[in-house]
Amino acid sequence: MKNSKIQDELVVPIPVRKLLTQLKHQLRDAMIDTINTDYNDKPEILVQHVIGQFQLQGISIDQCEGPPSNNLLGSKPSMGNCEYGVIEDISLKQINGHKNLLAMTTTLGIPCGADSSLYLLQKKKSGWELIFVSESNEYEDISGAYGDFGYSISPISQP
Repeated sequence: MKNSKIQDELVVPIPVRKLLTQLKHQLRDAMIDTINTDYNDKPEILVQHVIGQFQLQGISIDQCEGPPSNNLLGSKPSMGNCEYGVIEDISLKQINGHKNLLAMTTTLGIPCGADSSLYLLQKKKSGWELIFVSESNEYEDISGAYGDFGYSISPISQP
């Protein structure tokens, strides 16, 4: 009986599956829109622009400790202190050896873990443009999330 209850708590409710994907895309698009207002700034300045815009809209970036202040999906926690839809972290990093590439990551809280996504942006004359996406969407249980997330991009080889 105990194992069945734990397994039930690891299942992502069907409505939450779609909402997590929607939230990821809205977060990604809002970040890209914000960094494109001053797309020549350094990544550490751009991420501060993003955080500032989120704060103006009443959205905070929290660690999943204690009661979350920005539960964007309206769900109740099923395990631990973290609810679905808490924005745990965002980052923007210049890619070594690629001055026209920017890695943008987002991490959302889920019960018992995290759900991270990677977006690779390329600098164009008009601003930063999305060229690559790595995210896990509409997973049935929390093991489908990209929780222990890392990435690496090789430098350009010299002839």
